[in-house]
Amino acid sequence: MKRTDGPWRIEASGDDVEIVSDAMPTGVAELATVHSSAEYAPTLPAEANARLMAAAPQLLAALVAAREHVTDAWLSLEQYGQLRNQIDEAISAAGGE
Repeated sequence: MKRTDGPWRIEASGDDVEIVSDAMPTGVAELATVHSSAEYAPTLPAEANARLMAAAPQLLAALVAAREHVTDAWLSLEQYGQLRNQIDEAISAAGGE
């Protein structure tokens, strides 16, 4: 399945929040718009939702890295630290604690 490479980021656009990527050869590409105006979705936390969506490439990379080690009986401290840091960064990018 093809997808736009990350990283993705968010940009404010009036009442809305756009998810964009700089990975396009033509420059910045708008991937999605999360509406927050009263007309579309007055109760949705648009910025938090957009941050979670924009973190998708980073979250996917962390999951792929973690999966590689799930079957490993032993991880070195360095491997464990790298994996933990990657997971923590992805969670933080998605707006988690």
